Amino acid sequence: MPYLLFAALVLGLLFFKQKKAAMAVGGILIAAIAAITAYDTYIATRSAGVTCAVSFGGECPVEEPICVTIKNTLKKPIYKTRFRIEAYREGHSTNVLGLQTFSSDAIIPPHSEKTLCFSDDKGGWLKTKIYAGHDPMTLQWRGTVTEFVTGDPRR
Repeated sequence: MPYLLFAALVLGLLFFKQKKAAMAVGGILIAAIAAITAYDTYIATRSAGVTCAVSFGGECPVEEPICVTIKNTLKKPIYKTRFRIEAYREGHSTNVLGLQTFSSDAIIPPHSEKTLCFSDDKGGWLKTKIYAGHDPMTLQWRGTVTEFVTGDPRR
């Protein structure tokens, strides 16, 4: 996309009669394209810096068997994380949990990770969904970070 805009800009500059105006417009367009590209790169890099992995059981107690490990590879601490937990039967594409979003206010320092444990009986709905013919130990668990906060909300 930026290349198309750049090509249109160059062609526009060639056909403009007033070179100074064309150069000013061209400079503004190039700066805008560079800013948009830099911002897109920043967002992609920032998003890739916080991930979560989910398993059932693992290092969590029986009362809270859903194990979520949030990993922060950013240079800033994370103050709040919102994430989605999904569980799939082998060979199937339907998330048996539906759309379930969880959040944590655990502070995760830069370049570290934190393991959180959640109950499988959040109001009874989760246990009903998981155990409705599905052994939670055989499900393929996945987590996706949907949002995180790096600024300290206590300030």
